[in-house]
Amino acid sequence: DWNTAERSIGSHTLTASHDLTDENATNDQASTVVTINDPAGPDPVTNIAVTSVTAVSEVQQGSTAGVNVTVRNVGNQDVGTSFAVTVADDTDGATIGSTTVAGLTAGAQTTVTINWNTASASVGSHTLTGSHDFADDDPSDDQASTTVTVTGTGGPAGTDLAVTSVAAVSQLVQGNIAGVNVTVRNEGTEDVSASFLVTVVDATDGVTVGSRSIAGLAAGAQTTVTIDWNTATSSLGLHTLTASHDVADDDPSNDESSTTVRVTDPSGGSPITDVAVTGVSASSVTQGEVTPVTVSVENVGNQDVITPFTVTVTDATDGVTVGSGSVSGLVAGASTTVTIDWNTAGSSIGTHTLTASHDLGDENASNDEASTITTVNDPGGPSPVTDLAVVGVSAVSELVQGNIAGVNVTVRNEGNQAVGAPFTVSVTDATDDVAVGSATVPGLAAGAQTTVTIDWNTAESSIGLHTLVGRQELPDDDPTNDEGSTTVQVNDPGGDPPVTDIAVTGISVASVTQGTVTPITVTLENLGNQDVTGPFTVRVLDFTEGSTLGLETVTDFAAGTQTTVTIDWNTSGSSIGEHIIIADHDLGDDNLLNDQTMTTATVSAPPLPDEIHVGDLAGSVNNDGRTWSGTVMITVHDPTHGAVAGATVVGAWSREAGAATECVTDGGGTCTVSFAGLRKNIPSIGFSVSTVTLDGQTYAPGENHDSDGDSDGTTITVSKP
Repeated sequence: DWNTAERSIGSHTLTASHDLTDENATNDQASTVVTINDPAGPDPVTNIAVTSVTAVSEVQQGSTAGVNVTVRNVGNQDVGTSFAVTVADDTDGATIGSTTVAGLTAGAQTTVTINWNTASASVGSHTLTGSHDFADDDPSDDQASTTVTVTGTGGPAGTDLAVTSVAAVSQLVQGNIAGVNVTVRNEGTEDVSASFLVTVVDATDGVTVGSRSIAGLAAGAQTTVTIDWNTATSSLGLHTLTASHDVADDDPSNDESSTTVRVTDPSGGSPITDVAVTGVSASSVTQGEVTPVTVSVENVGNQDVITPFTVTVTDATDGVTVGSGSVSGLVAGASTTVTIDWNTAGSSIGTHTLTASHDLGDENASNDEASTITTVNDPGGPSPVTDLAVVGVSAVSELVQGNIAGVNVTVRNEGNQAVGAPFTVSVTDATDDVAVGSATVPGLAAGAQTTVTIDWNTAESSIGLHTLVGRQELPDDDPTNDEGSTTVQVNDPGGDPPVTDIAVTGISVASVTQGTVTPITVTLENLGNQDVTGPFTVRVLDFTEGSTLGLETVTDFAAGTQTTVTIDWNTSGSSIGEHIIIADHDLGDDNLLNDQTMTTATVSAPPLPDEIHVGDLAGSVNNDGRTWSGTVMITVHDPTHGAVAGATVVGAWSREAGAATECVTDGGGTCTVSFAGLRKNIPSIGFSVSTVTLDGQTYAPGENHDSDGDSDGTTITVSKP
């Protein structure tokens, strides 16, 4: 039992060991981490988050790509137990692989790489999801994803077993036994169901080391076997161990692979003859010119070389020999250079790979040649331009002080000249004004690019936002693109876990008349403890209509501050009635619950004009014996063709008489005028409306009409019975 009454608050490493003196001290102890919480402090939170999943954007089917999964302990409790991190291909519904993380202290993070063999992956875009299986307090951040496109290979791979690696110790004393690890991968599209043999031979002594049987291998799978090599009868010196399999497949070029192991004298050091080609250099040249190729060789063994040997330069691009030079001998530890002229009169235009090698049979063939690249320019072409550009600098967006982050610097040769000489890529922390580190790139062909990773140890870094600058150091023709930068937040290991939380806290919009433009104001607040420097988009949509009303970009949003954005709403095409208006943003933050809010607004119909008109004229007659009479009923309408009461209608009959010429409409919007005493020799009589009046209204005679079509709404004729 562990009594924590007098123990300090925080993370504790507990180590268990035994006191038995045995023959393997490396496994006599093991450890775990445990957190002692402050009784008066915050509640304990256990939360392992998958903060990022990265991989190459594109991979050819059949190749293997590393998938990097970063997990961070964003809780306040140490995790002392192991947990598994798994990568799955959601597109094909397959598990790519998993690895074990041996615990993680509060605030710490780690990145694991799980290899994805795409031999059996479908062609197209794949969603790769990294997750962990630790049961914590917040399952919402237990996984993250990235996308990778698998491109076609141009044809079926068929059956293809490849010996992808052979590994062993670099040297051992004669008489000892070494395990030779042979990895075989099925890079074809067909399963190998039958058993096959993997054999290791010592090519130096011409003997078989041993064999192992493998009981078949599915497409895309790989396995590693270990074959013991007993060196009791092996010769002293460097040995080439070659592993191969016995399956007759469609690609014999990868059926074997090798490694080298030095067998040393049990009584002391063994003689080593080793001449290395340590460098090749050549300048870019215009086609037709002669330029020197300088080859550096060094005796890195412990034996003087007293016999002459030849150094040869070949143009691997054109497949021709440039020339050769002789070295009369080289004492141990000495170096020399050989210069060979290269006549480019018959060389092709473009980038050339020049390879230098020697013909001395020594004990280490791995360093017997070296290469460089250079450019043969067209005499009538553009001027040569050397331009190395830093096209990308990337790293994690944040980490806890004391952790190590890889800074990826991508350099591309944007000139038309190959860079054959090595150059340096460096990273500096501009915020703290310190050098992070550097790496050497051995050269870069025109149009090619490469990415180097430089580790940044933040143990001494200040808390806050850091600007990391990646730079290539080769003097070239365009210094404006020699560097790039990115920003990383370094968090206090004793502080609160970093939280990014942009909340949409309000939305306001007034009700509006259809056809007008009204502003919608959205209020946002950074409720997290992290500044948001990258842009994100605020969107306003009309949920009722299913349409987006507008977008607005927000940048540089400091923690604890708020801001507003205004988006205009043109209601010309909006329907009459209540509308649900929603505002949200597209920043992927740590709290999705407050990323949107809503309100309602009413779109009203525009007011009708204050106008009245005649909606109907209806005539009727009556036989009065020796005379007849005619009557006209007038109906008055508003703009919606509703009845209008109280309107005074004034008109005129087509004959002079004392008949009524005006009337006032009743509640139904109608009134009548009559002409009586008409003699029978009068065939008809007409009535025309002159004016219609009502307080606050305007008579619009152009709108007059007749619902039944027996008049034009202004004049009607009534015929005798």
